[in-house]
Amino acid sequence: MNEIRFWYSTTERTLHVLHIKSQTKKKITSPKKIQKFLDVYGLSLQDCVGVFEAWDKLRLFSRHRFFGWRAV
Repeated sequence: MNEIRFWYSTTERTLHVLHIKSQTKKKITSPKKIQKFLDVYGLSLQDCVGVFEAWDKLRLFSRHRFFGWRAV
């Protein structure tokens, strides 16, 4: 699995996800997708105001994506 960093921007209402190795960044703007992402990691939006580092459980930066999500 790949390591990622993620945080929620309250001003943009966007969840930013950064792939550490390649420095590729994805933005998740859909409230439903943000909630699914947070459910997988067991976090709330208030928790994500800071930067978190974790494994890419949803495989957002893999050829075989979990939900079939694409970069926004």
